[in-house]
Amino acid sequence: MPSGRSNSPPPAPRDGPAPSPAPRKTSTSLSLRALFDEQASLRRAVRVITHRLAAPCSGRPKAGVRGYPNQAERFEKQRRLQVLTARLAAVEARAAAARPEIVVGGRRLLGARHDLVERA
Repeated sequence: MPSGRSNSPPPAPRDGPAPSPAPRKTSTSLSLRALFDEQASLRRAVRVITHRLAAPCSGRPKAGVRGYPNQAERFEKQRRLQVLTARLAAVEARAAAARPEIVVGGRRLLGARHDLVERA
């Protein structure tokens, strides 16, 4: 009667060091990834707005790029482009230094904590 054991030989001992565990995700690596994601998102937004601003206002699509329907919206997007460009420059500077801002709870909570400390 079978005893439930297999007749295969026991596994051979491993040669060399044990495999290293998977690298842990630290807050620094996660925040760097978030920083690079933000950088990519800002670049994409700047590229889209720049292409749409290149097309004439309320005109037909030029080379598949549609312009803005009226001058007021075009003006708003020009202002938005300046804001996004400034944010992109700040994010690129932080990414080049490879030193993301890590704040437990977020930047708003940090400001609230500092405000409480100053008032006490």
